[in-house]
Amino acid sequence: MKISAVLLLVILPLLAFTQKSDSLKGSKLDFGFTFSPEYCNSILKSTDDRQFLINILDTLETSKYGYTIGTDISFKLTDKISFASGILFSNWGENVKTVDATALKGITNHYYYLNLPLKLNYYAWSRREKIKFFMSGGLSANLFLTHKVSTQYTNSSMKGNAAGNNNLSKLNFSANVGIGFDYIVSDNCYFKFETIYQQNFTPILNSPIKRFLFSIGPNIGFYFHF
Repeated sequence: MKISAVLLLVILPLLAFTQKSDSLKGSKLDFGFTFSPEYCNSILKSTDDRQFLINILDTLETSKYGYTIGTDISFKLTDKISFASGILFSNWGENVKTVDATALKGITNHYYYLNLPLKLNYYAWSRREKIKFFMSGGLSANLFLTHKVSTQYTNSSMKGNAAGNNNLSKLNFSANVGIGFDYIVSDNCYFKFETIYQQNFTPILNSPIKRFLFSIGPNIGFYFHF
């Protein structure tokens, strides 16, 4: 599951509005709601001679679609720099194909986390005070909630769900980078569109083969300016 450079070239979603130009004034504090559909998978690494197992798993595991949803608070430090944090709920994981001819078609791992991010936004330039482009980067502490496994059978009408491995690390950390823009609706609210790439730098399980989750996707938020 090598990370393709093509994934980092996700095109930012476009938005067209027909309102008069406004700029945000007043308080430096913003509060918003965010949602991000995500393309998820994991990277496998080993410190000993288990590369052959990783190669096998790489052929069986494929990406799945997940999501992140939650609330966000942003504090404007200067005209170009702001800090953001919040409380987010994520569903990450991967699909696993079967290698035999049984009725089982494959399984999907769902890892559920409560995330506490902290990131910096740098506003590089704006267009007519209506659209403000920015780059972002930061860290996140991810609290493990639960692991569930979904099974798919060759008969598409048959599906199943079961509890997974709930002995995964209770806490892991990830880094994220992004690029996007704010679209100002009025003095009191704005939309935020951002493409975010996030990857764990601590494994979700301390075992000979270590698994590092990653995700990429468009983040869409609506913010109130106080």
